[in-house]
Amino acid sequence: MELPWFRVLRSSGHIALPAGSRGFREQCRRLRAEGVEVKNGRVALSAFGLDADTDRVLWGMPDA
Repeated sequence: MELPWFRVLRSSGHIALPAGSRGFREQCRRLRAEGVEVKNGRVALSAFGLDADTDRVLWGMPDA
């Protein structure tokens, strides 16, 4: 499976590249071109059925 680099985000939904850098701006541009909303360098993962709780996302761990 191939995954375009610009779709890779931190588990928090933030873009990992330094804010304001050329790569950061390019990643924002490409995500927005696909219809993904980027606010303050962050994608709301909940819009895609995900959240920042990595254990729950990966392993199905119930809430504490």
